[in-house]
Amino acid sequence: MALIDIFKKKKVQPEVVDGTSDVATVVGTTSTGHVVIASNVDWKNKGIQDAGCSNADLNAFHAGFQSVFAQSKKSQELDSEMQEKMKATLQKEIEGLEGEKSGKETKLGQEQEKLKDIQDSIDQKNDDKSKIKSGVTQSNRTNTVNLWIGTFLITLLTVYLFIFYSSTAYSAFFRDWSIGLTNEGDIKVIKKIFDGEAVVKAFQEGPLAGLFVLFLPIVFMALGYVAHHSGKNSQGFSKYAKVTLMYLMTFAFDFLLAYNIGKHAYDAESVIAEVTPPPYNVGLAIVDSNFWMVIFCGFVAYVIWGLLYGFVMDCYNRKMDNTAILRELDNQIARLKDAKVEQQNKINELQVQINQLIAKIKQKQHEYFSNVRYDFEAIKQHLADYYRGWVAYMGISDINTGNLAAAHAQEMALVNDWMDGIKNRFKQKQEDNQ
Repeated sequence: MALIDIFKKKKVQPEVVDGTSDVATVVGTTSTGHVVIASNVDWKNKGIQDAGCSNADLNAFHAGFQSVFAQSKKSQELDSEMQEKMKATLQKEIEGLEGEKSGKETKLGQEQEKLKDIQDSIDQKNDDKSKIKSGVTQSNRTNTVNLWIGTFLITLLTVYLFIFYSSTAYSAFFRDWSIGLTNEGDIKVIKKIFDGEAVVKAFQEGPLAGLFVLFLPIVFMALGYVAHHSGKNSQGFSKYAKVTLMYLMTFAFDFLLAYNIGKHAYDAESVIAEVTPPPYNVGLAIVDSNFWMVIFCGFVAYVIWGLLYGFVMDCYNRKMDNTAILRELDNQIARLKDAKVEQQNKINELQVQINQLIAKIKQKQHEYFSNVRYDFEAIKQHLADYYRGWVAYMGISDINTGNLAAAHAQEMALVNDWMDGIKNRFKQKQEDNQ
């Protein structure tokens, strides 16, 4: 028999437990047979009425508060429409959480791919390092030996060029060829070119002469240096044109030195022979052994110095290039490792978020399939309205509300314990199903 038929048959008004009946709707009865009214009651007014009927007695407050609490719970338990609405709301929340989880999982997959790419890059860089180290070991050994030998030879050759060009510069521009040549016969070729005390004698001629003889060899080495770098930093016709120009300038300088020394030697030999030979000219220079001795001892040595300098620099650059490449690879690997840590942190954060969403989804699912669902906020609102009714009455009656506040806090602690128990029950079910 339907509940409404019982009321009709008995022709009685429903017992209003939680408010006035003119705005209330009967939704069922408690286990003791009391009629339960829906949640459209003015609970604040109910609090005022209960406070007035009991003259704000705290025992009445405790009983009334528990009654409102019990009726609110029972109303929600028997309100099938509310239960269905909450179920529909939970379904939407579950779908929303599932969608959010799916998005996070997609993002997680993308971030994991990025992490894999970073790790692949690190592995590739390490492989490149291994290949460079293993591939250039023997080459580096040979390169190092060539570098040391080349450095040793170019050092000796630099000393030779300094001695040669300082001596020829002094012989060509400052030497007095008449001193010590009388009755010596033909001057030896080596004496026509070299003078072991050229720098000292040049400074005796004056500081400018000394500095000229001292620094002239640097001109030739500078020409060799410029020739090497001009050829290295240029391409095509420009490269060969610059190198050819540097060598032509050096040869022209050597030609002048050789010609001047040959002329002085020719004139000195003429004086010794007490003859008047034809004037010294290019034709005589070309067939003069003195001229070619200067050319070969100077220009050829200079060319060898330039080539040797280029060889030494190439050995050095190859050695430094490998070192620079390995250093840059180390820097790249360090940056990639930092990026890997950052990427792993992103993945860990996403995994935590996904796990939290999974926990929320399971909790909502347990609530969804539960027989009874409660709107905790609505229950708290009913209780708060009832409490405000008591406060309002006691304020009007000029009754101190301090004890009421303590009683309310005590009752709310019980309510919160009940709500926490419901939540923990869902949580426990969730953990049991994991």
